[in-house]
Amino acid sequence: MQWSKLKKSADNLLSESVKSRLEFHNTSYNRTHDNTGRCWITVDKHEVFNACTVTWQSSYHKLADEIQRANQCLDYTDPQQRKGYYDATQMPRRSSVNEESILNTSLKTLWNSGQVYR
Repeated sequence: MQWSKLKKSADNLLSESVKSRLEFHNTSYNRTHDNTGRCWITVDKHEVFNACTVTWQSSYHKLADEIQRANQCLDYTDPQQRKGYYDATQMPRRSSVNEESILNTSLKTLWNSGQVYR
């Protein structure tokens, strides 16, 4: 589905009082591998949610590398290190926080800060 149709569908689910305050955004980076991109949500022009493929991939691989170093499993060609090496690439995925809880936390923080008018 095209972004414009998806955005319109999402906007139609919002009440009139929220439509003017909540905005959905999306962009893709055409010159990156697989046209990765970013989506974000703003409330009263303040960003409360951000999902960026490039940032996530960078953080994911950095954490996997740190786990591999900590476990001294840096060489996937070494049979004794192979399992630890591959296990380390799966750990960040299992330990990541889901997007819904991040969004809820961001919205609560913004609401409690008084930046969103009640």
